[in-house]
Amino acid sequence: MTTLSFDNDRAVDRHYFQRTEEENLKAAAADEALAQRFRKNDGKGLLQFCKEVAGSLIQRYLVSNDPKQVRFTVSRDLQKLTGCSGKQASYLIDLALELIHLKVHGEYCRNEIELSLLISKASGLVEDLQMN
Repeated sequence: MTTLSFDNDRAVDRHYFQRTEEENLKAAAADEALAQRFRKNDGKGLLQFCKEVAGSLIQRYLVSNDPKQVRFTVSRDLQKLTGCSGKQASYLIDLALELIHLKVHGEYCRNEIELSLLISKASGLVEDLQMN
C-alpha cells in the first residue's frame, strides 16, 4: 500500500518505506544483475537500462524527498555497479530524467541533437571535449 500526501501533517513517516535486511539482499542481487547487463551490452539497450535507473530515481525520491541527495546516491551506486565515471553516471541520470519527462509530458525536454549527444555520452561512445 502506498500513500501519497502533499500535506505535511498527513504525510506518512518516510521511515516506513525502509527495507528489511532480506529486501536489501534482493535489491543488491537485482543491482548486480543490472550491472552485469550494462557491462555485457556495452552500450546496447541503453534506454532500457535508463528506464530502470528512472525507476530507481523515483523510488529513492519517495523515501528521501531530497532530489540532490537522491541524484548523488544513484550516481554513486551507478559508479560502483557499472564501473563508469562520475560524468557518465551523471549522463545516465540525465537520460533517465528525459525518459521520465517523456512519460509525463509526451515529449522529450531536449531537442534531437542534444538528445543524440546525451545518448552518446551516456553510452560512453563520446567523451567531453575539454577546451584549453
